[in-house]
Amino acid sequence: LSLHGNVISVRILRDQNKMSRGVGFARMGDRDQCQTIINRFHNQSFPGWCAEHHIFFCSVDLLRLSFSSR
Repeated sequence: LSLHGNVISVRILRDQNKMSRGVGFARMGDRDQCQTIINRFHNQSFPGWCAEHHIFFCSVDLLRLSFSSR
């Protein structure tokens, strides 16, 4: 990701065995950098991965709403 902008932080969600759950978050320097990442990687497949990547904007408000409805 750093080839496409300033990476502020990255988090990969993992299960109890420390294996990836297939979900991750990256915070970039600004919205334009996020859009560059989305344009480059959304719906792309990569060697060794069995599914396409789905990449989109996620705001703190959206995360709060998602977890509060559980």
